[in-house]
Amino acid sequence: TANDKRMHEYTQLAFEGKFAAARKVRDSLNPVRAAMARSRPAGKPTAFGKYWQELLGQTGGRVRQPMLDLTDAEKAEVRSAFEGCGLKL
Repeated sequence: TANDKRMHEYTQLAFEGKFAAARKVRDSLNPVRAAMARSRPAGKPTAFGKYWQELLGQTGGRVRQPMLDLTDAEKAEVRSAFEGCGLKL
């Protein structure tokens, strides 16, 4: 995100050969990975990705047919996981 640069930070640390520091930053993103894994509905990876983008403040948009969009209940579950994962918006 614009305010959470950990992905960039750990990549740069790795490129600089600072592997222990890179792993520490990478591991700090485990709650985000867990939230994504926990809330991703089966069979709707594109809809999930687009909604996650929307929650990040990016343009996700709707999926094209024949793909299925997320239901309101699925969106609520993804939003809850997103809000609790620790990303700084």
